Amino acid sequence: MFFLWLIASILVLSTLGALIPSFLRAPKGLSLNRDKINVEIAREREVELKHDLKQGLISDAEYDASRRDLEQGLTFDLSPHPEGSENQLSAPFAASIVSALIPILAFGIYLMIGSPDAVNVDSLPTNETTPSSEIQPDVDTMLAQMKEQLKDRPDDVRGWTLLANALMGTGRYAEAVEAYRVLRSLQPDNPEILIRLADAIAMTQDGILAGEAEQLITRALAISPDQPQGLWLYGIAAEQSGRLDEALEVFNRLLLMVANEPDVRIEVEAVIARIRQTQDQTSATDSVIEVKVDVPAELIASIRSNDTLFVFVKVPNGPPMPIAARRLSALPLPRVITLNDGDRLIEGNSLSSYPQLVIGAHISKSGSATKTSGDIVGLSQTFSMADPRVIQISINERIK
Repeated sequence: MFFLWLIASILVLSTLGALIPSFLRAPKGLSLNRDKINVEIAREREVELKHDLKQGLISDAEYDASRRDLEQGLTFDLSPHPEGSENQLSAPFAASIVSALIPILAFGIYLMIGSPDAVNVDSLPTNETTPSSEIQPDVDTMLAQMKEQLKDRPDDVRGWTLLANALMGTGRYAEAVEAYRVLRSLQPDNPEILIRLADAIAMTQDGILAGEAEQLITRALAISPDQPQGLWLYGIAAEQSGRLDEALEVFNRLLLMVANEPDVRIEVEAVIARIRQTQDQTSATDSVIEVKVDVPAELIASIRSNDTLFVFVKVPNGPPMPIAARRLSALPLPRVITLNDGDRLIEGNSLSSYPQLVIGAHISKSGSATKTSGDIVGLSQTFSMADPRVIQISINERIK
């Protein structure tokens, strides 16, 4: 199991080394510069590799491969970067996705398979002191010095970013949350910061994205709808809460964005396959209605990330109470939503048993299904379940 953690640490810290120079450059006044941190991290990893080789935990081939990766990563980290590239990504589009996926995969989080509980601490060798326990204080000292220096630089966005990323990469998730909160106070509408904060919060609650984490992701996507890590995490949040159709929609969208990135595409396809397998376990007798919800351009700006979208099915000229409904985050829009028998509010007849139906949509400012002033509503045309098609709804009427 120690080897599992070793590989996870190498992946995370290598990613951290790649992110730091591409995401920011440390200010010249910051004595704990990027190069020193990268060298220290690489030195620690090399000592651990030698220790594991000596103990027989890894083979010679595994040692050589890991050391080559470490050297290549350090070479890149220590390479000069143009002064004018401080706020630009220096890697291609795939780097943004991979930087999000590798830490998630390495620590065996909620996104793919496995659990942190799978690593049994009791199974680690206890007869020897591992190299990490000997050299960990070096990293602790550097992080402590960074925190101390930032007391004199409370508005230093780059410094806080370096600290937050380092804390996240070394597993200090609660401390990372606090650092990202400082960053958010400095740049409240920065989607990258919102998403990183959401990721850190999720890590402090066993990978669960519900609650504040999902709200932050939704806010980030409202600002930057094509932010790849935001889409990835939003899709996972939807999957965790059982919104499988919504999750599938998000990952299919992400799949188009990474069509030319084979490694990333494989990861996205694996998630899509997993979601579809879960969907296949749903009863084949379920009636399914696909609904495309849209909002006119003149109204979209009035919708906030914490607004609520209700989509409901009613019988034309029937009782006012819906026979099926879904409650979702209002953003992103437009989107396709699937309703089925599992969304019924009244047990009994299948949706397919009604000759005609109508779909309604309601964006609520209060979060209540009761319509109030300022809410936006829309209604579809009457349709028959015997006519399979995507039902269109435009939410275009504001409640006075």
